Amino acid sequence: MRAWLVDVYKVVEQSMWPTFQGGTDRILVQRFGPGPRRWEIWLYRNEEAGERPSVKRVIGIEGEYVDFRMGDLYVGNTATSLSRSRPPPEVLDALLVPVYPTAWGKSGKTRFNVLPDASRLSCDGPGLRFDASGVGSAGVTASLITGQGTTREGIYDDSIDNHGQWTPGRHKVPDIRIDLIVEDVEGGGTLRIVHELEGGREDRLVAIGLGRLRLLRGRDGRGGYRILPWGGTFPLALRMETIDGRFRVVRRDAETGAEVAVLVEEHRDTAAHHGYSRVRFRLDRGGARLSNLSVRRDIYWTWPPHHGGSGPYHVDHGVFMVGDNPSVSQDSRHQGPIADDRLLGWARVLLWPKNRFRTLP
Repeated sequence: MRAWLVDVYKVVEQSMWPTFQGGTDRILVQRFGPGPRRWEIWLYRNEEAGERPSVKRVIGIEGEYVDFRMGDLYVGNTATSLSRSRPPPEVLDALLVPVYPTAWGKSGKTRFNVLPDASRLSCDGPGLRFDASGVGSAGVTASLITGQGTTREGIYDDSIDNHGQWTPGRHKVPDIRIDLIVEDVEGGGTLRIVHELEGGREDRLVAIGLGRLRLLRGRDGRGGYRILPWGGTFPLALRMETIDGRFRVVRRDAETGAEVAVLVEEHRDTAAHHGYSRVRFRLDRGGARLSNLSVRRDIYWTWPPHHGGSGPYHVDHGVFMVGDNPSVSQDSRHQGPIADDRLLGWARVLLWPKNRFRTLP
């Protein structure tokens, strides 16, 4: 019965990272059902890999046109009527790519550049401890750096290749999500969490200290500020994000991660800026402790280099499928649509490893 209704498949490639970890993850596949529909994950016989099963995400349906522009997916019924298509929240959460901490962070590819000196910051992955005592008015600044070398600041579409190694990206990604818990700010200091877009034109700073939580705007907060509601007690769990054309600051439950209150929600013109994001932490005096720090970036959809960006592409049969790790995935962008008779089943559950067990949206 299992072979007819459901089957278990071991993911062997990194083309669906971070949704699946190649070489370890096992998924439950339903062989029959409705669909396929956009954003679902399906298993299919890969003609380019000697009929070996592969798993990818459906992003285009027969009869549609698809294109990738500035990292976004565009879909329409004609080549001249394309509109930006975004996944529902539960799918988007799976698609957001870890920037910090990451598997390659252990090898130094993702780290913090600290001024005035690195001894002022201790780091254990998701936890940071700042010491700004006795350093003068400049305080301590820690800037998140991804990529090789010490000068490459900002968030790019870095990824993991099929050998599990870090690969540098070529495209700047402005949309990110920052989650963290501020355990304490001591010694009369103020901790600033800075999300800076390239050029500093749309800086947003959340300042925590002296019993106040503030949102500051512009370079170094020169664009004014507003007081955000907070009782002044620690721990303080926050989420800052610039996703889907909006800037949000959310206070969360430190234990469950559930949203407690939306503190800021503002519209952003996504067409106005396509530079990269920077993440900085600044402490002017005293000490501060953070835990559960997570920085994730939006997925960056793109045509492979040989395509030349000459879309849109007409899905004249079957479905158009792309891996969640598009920089290394071999999929419909290279092979064309996947015919219906090559589909093997709909991925429903991540079975293994057990600490990542979950149903799939």
